[in-house]
Amino acid sequence: MAVTIYDLKPRFQALLRPLVARLAAAGVTANQVTMFAALGSIVVGAYLWVAAERVWPFLLLPLWLFVRMALNAVDGMLAREFGQSSALGAYLNELGDVASDAAPKWPARLGRWSAHRAATTARWARAIARSSSLRSASMSACTGRSTRPCSG
Repeated sequence: MAVTIYDLKPRFQALLRPLVARLAAAGVTANQVTMFAALGSIVVGAYLWVAAERVWPFLLLPLWLFVRMALNAVDGMLAREFGQSSALGAYLNELGDVASDAAPKWPARLGRWSAHRAATTARWARAIARSSSLRSASMSACTGRSTRPCSG
């Protein structure tokens, strides 16, 4: 039988659990981890945008995406296992995921440095805004602020 990512998740979380316990003991919150992951992704994306003329910076992207995945697991574990769940946290998590998933990838999707950078950046910003508003609408359902049932 093939091993799926869902088979690996409990093992990955078990490896992170001691770190999560130390972070909780130090007073780090799930919301702080979420915001750090989003900010880190924006910084990585901005660096890749500036360094788009060179190929080697894009080799850092898989490393950051792995770190980002770990941070996403850490914020969820802090929220669930240390009683830090909140409606604000649910919104921050979903909106932070949108920024964290999109920001480091947009330079690669937009290609090399171009004369049309301003127009391309505007298209990217509109796409993020649309995606964020859809996520926000779905989170309204999940946090009881909508008449629609929560799908996730």
